Amino acid sequence: ANEERVIGVLLGDAGRSMEAEFSRLAEAFSAGFRLRPLKAGEDVPEDVDVLFVIGNKDLKDFDLFPVDQYIMKGGRALFAVDGVRMDLLRGLLARKLEANPTLDMLASYGVTVKRELALDKYCQNFRLPTQLFGQIMWQVLEKYPYWITIAGQNVAKDNPITAHFSGLDLYWASPLEFNIKGETRAEVLVRTTPDGWTVNEEPFDTNPQQAQMFIYMDHPNKGAIPLAASLTGPLTSYFQGKSIPKREGEKREWREIVGSVKDARIIVVGDSDFASDLIEFTEARYNLTFLTNAAEWLGNSE
Repeated sequence: ANEERVIGVLLGDAGRSMEAEFSRLAEAFSAGFRLRPLKAGEDVPEDVDVLFVIGNKDLKDFDLFPVDQYIMKGGRALFAVDGVRMDLLRGLLARKLEANPTLDMLASYGVTVKRELALDKYCQNFRLPTQLFGQIMWQVLEKYPYWITIAGQNVAKDNPITAHFSGLDLYWASPLEFNIKGETRAEVLVRTTPDGWTVNEEPFDTNPQQAQMFIYMDHPNKGAIPLAASLTGPLTSYFQGKSIPKREGEKREWREIVGSVKDARIIVVGDSDFASDLIEFTEARYNLTFLTNAAEWLGNSE
């Protein structure tokens, strides 16, 4: 089919906007796709082929109900979400997202995004943009193990999303864990090298000046850590058996809950920043290729 596919984009962190943080994403999807920004809590329009939920800090149950119901009616979705939120404006302060409905919903589907950060020896340099005579120059610091660069041997060989893999950089990613029920299938798409490890103690030490030291230390919990996965098959609604969420002052009411879907297709990535303009910092245009491949795979009915 040659008609344009519509990708709905729901940003789950208040204060982030398509214009300011996701301009590269919008450019990448200009051919063959149309990006349609969605407001939190609004129904996902019928013509949306694929839904991207990017960020999860501020989504409440009310905002997630239309997302869950879109999936239950056969909609396909990608979640780029954080278990630990980075505050880029406040010296890379990292905080666990304790109570978080989006993460609860994904856990109910079978994928837990842990409130931890993954690190890897196989990583990018930390680069800071500095202005010099109106030119942007990059100040290159040392290796930064929180900026994981994914090697070709650590992706799913047979999945169309990663079969012709050109690269992927993840920034402060959280590891995934699986609790799959029944006939649902989980496939790990992306993992760290076997030299990956995780940290879960607050305060997280994310300081780029010191972080390269971690590469030379021993880590008891070393291994290949899953960072992105697909779920296919039957899923049950997160709202099954619950009351339909309401919002103060909201006139519209949902009347019913679609309780399950036979052949869902969703992708979960434990990082929201990899879809943002942060890709400029590591020249990770290939992140956009991963996202367009993901959209293709989600949108196909094979």
